[in-house]
Amino acid sequence: PVPEHRSFDFSRLHEVVLELILFNIYLISIFAQHQKQNRTVWTHVVVSLILPIYQAEAFLRTNLERLAQYVADTPSIQEIILVNDGSQDDTHEIIEQFLAQSPSTDRFQYILLKQNRGKGTAIKEGVRLAKGQFLIFTDCDLPYAFENIDNVIAHLVNQKAHFVVGNRMHPDSTYH
Repeated sequence: PVPEHRSFDFSRLHEVVLELILFNIYLISIFAQHQKQNRTVWTHVVVSLILPIYQAEAFLRTNLERLAQYVADTPSIQEIILVNDGSQDDTHEIIEQFLAQSPSTDRFQYILLKQNRGKGTAIKEGVRLAKGQFLIFTDCDLPYAFENIDNVIAHLVNQKAHFVVGNRMHPDSTYH
């Protein structure tokens, strides 16, 4: 018998990506916009970091402060897009206070979705606003060490990867 040939429906690509996220696969995606062919100097790389946020009052302030320090030391990350997916706890107030009181929030942008529409929609809203050459998204609980974000940027730039997927469940994963 001849094996059945199945073609991939690229119009469903966004659905496939969202399915990966829903199965707890940490997905880091890039969209090359106006990039030069041989860009290897990190100081010229522009990264947008997107954080979907939902019901995160317990840990959000600490993580935003950690993130602000990391970004201050990482010139390639030019914008951090916080997307509050309709949280019903004090997440919105914590973000507003952080943005108003912290001195190093000039690279932060905030989107408030009035109702919870799901992580995929929150990411899509962040992607829509992002201006970076590369887009990286991660959960607001910051499940990975910042050096892992550096490694992702290195793969995107030095290896000219189109996208990078990190998975905590992979046997060769290093998770901090």
